[in-house]
Amino acid sequence: MLWPGLLFVALAFLLGAVPFGVVVARRAGSTCARSARATSAPPTARAMGKKLGVLVLVLDVLKGFAPTLAVRLLLPPADPRFDLWIGATMVAAVLGHVFTPFLRFRGGKGVATGLGVMLAACPLAGLIGGAVYAGLYAAFRISSLGSLAGSLAAPLAMLLLGQPRPRWLAGLAVFRHHPLQAPRQHPPPGAPRGGQALARRPDHETRRLQLSWGATRAGAPRAPGLKTSPG
Repeated sequence: MLWPGLLFVALAFLLGAVPFGVVVARRAGSTCARSARATSAPPTARAMGKKLGVLVLVLDVLKGFAPTLAVRLLLPPADPRFDLWIGATMVAAVLGHVFTPFLRFRGGKGVATGLGVMLAACPLAGLIGGAVYAGLYAAFRISSLGSLAGSLAAPLAMLLLGQPRPRWLAGLAVFRHHPLQAPRQHPPPGAPRGGQALARRPDHETRRLQLSWGATRAGAPRAPGLKTSPG
């Protein structure tokens, strides 16, 4: 029967589409929550602190982990489409995060959700991908490098472990990673070019979230120019 597998795929997409970064920001009182840059953990952590950033990270991992694990546990392994449904659920959860309809199909990169689906489909491969990310980030402090390498390492580990799971999920993460990177910010003409001139300068959306969050914490009116999204 096709309908149980299709139902899991549809539910995985809907769960993956929940923008937990936006939800947490709105619950925390931010007036600038509906932002494509606020759908993932890093901008949330930069704007509102590490605790809320970690919360968003855990939720993003779980929304990939939960539907994939549900397919493994609830569908019969004897089904000839069993591995196909697992792979489709994995991809649907990540696609839901990347192309969330709740934010006009502009979501995050799907790295944390991809880690979740990998941990559910093949825990060892997911741990290897996470370890690669952690090691490269600790060495170079470049999150994009770690997530790119980790996204490639996890499916490669699945291949080497002989797992009959889709191995092109990394292609989705690689494809989605670079186009959404914030553009490199260059100093204006005549500005000092020292290492501290623009160090750790937040991108536009993160700055808007910071201003909104700061005004909310202080009990002050929101900063001029910050638009509040309806409902």
